[in-house]
Amino acid sequence: MNPPHKDKPKRKHSCEHCHERRYFTSVLHSRDGTRSFAQAEQCEYCYKPCSRCGGEGFVFLRDERAYRYASECPECSPLKRRIKAYNDAQLPARYRDKSFPNFEGTTDELMRVRVNLFKYGVRFMPSDKGFLLYGEPGCGKTHLLSAFIHHITLVKGLRARFVEFSHLLSTLRQQFDVGRGDTSVIQPLIEVDVLAIDELGKGVNNEWQLSVLDELISKRYNLGRTTLFTSNYLIRAEAFNYSDASSSKLRRAPAETLSERIGERIFSRLFEMTDFIHVEAPDFRKRKLKLV
Repeated sequence: MNPPHKDKPKRKHSCEHCHERRYFTSVLHSRDGTRSFAQAEQCEYCYKPCSRCGGEGFVFLRDERAYRYASECPECSPLKRRIKAYNDAQLPARYRDKSFPNFEGTTDELMRVRVNLFKYGVRFMPSDKGFLLYGEPGCGKTHLLSAFIHHITLVKGLRARFVEFSHLLSTLRQQFDVGRGDTSVIQPLIEVDVLAIDELGKGVNNEWQLSVLDELISKRYNLGRTTLFTSNYLIRAEAFNYSDASSSKLRRAPAETLSERIGERIFSRLFEMTDFIHVEAPDFRKRKLKLV
């Protein structure tokens, strides 16, 4: 005898545009057309006005004295806050789709790094210790850094900022040349909860630039702010007190090390502020060229 027929539960329809994330990412170009940034927007295809606030973003409540006041809507405000956090991070447009799920690890060690960073992102809170991803170009450091910023902003709603080190130096130089000083550029980077600096050491060529970097790192250190880094300059084995002077990190280090690029004072601060993570893999850009 056949069992009685039971209706299968209806499968929830998935938005083909945002895949139930309720947001999608796009590209925003700067006014002068010289730069472009990743931007998140609320998905217009599956958006429905909030049943609690009607899409206004706030609701009226009463305090213990029965006074009426406006407050953020607890239903829709968290999503808007996460989208704003992502947009304020100013990720370069080319990194807008970089996430932990779509990171292609070519080695077991690289996958271990990805998993550990994802787990750290899940439990991460502002003021936690940062990390420095170092290794040769093309091994996925910036993808991993962007994925971490993607997670803590769009998933957790934390305030963050992403800067490319050489572009930061260029911006500071321009401010200095027009007599504006560097405060307007540096101060927001000092105050933000999480600062991600990509390609640390690239472009440093004078004492003024080093002094600006020293100010930024020292003030964030004193305030207990979390700072994240990537660098193409490897670390000499002696920095870790390794007894094996023939380690691969030492053998393949470029003529200039990170400590030589940024100075021993700043380099010493990094040991207190971050965990050093060696990222080692074949250059993915060269792999792509071979596939063409």
